[in-house]
Amino acid sequence: MSRGSQELFNSRKEEIISACAELYKIKSFKEITIKEIAKFTSDKRRNFLGIVAKRI
Repeated sequence: MSRGSQELFNSRKEEIISACAELYKIKSFKEITIKEIAKFTSDKRRNFLGIVAKRI
């Protein structure tokens, strides 16, 4: 992964973590969906799933 790609990946990762933290304030872990997390980020759902898939 190139430096620019790594920086973008890290930025999106932090955005996803922040979105989850906000959602945890109002919902339980089991209530939160991928769709809801994607709504809290600048990524579309498909892009979000790609980011998550790279870390599994």
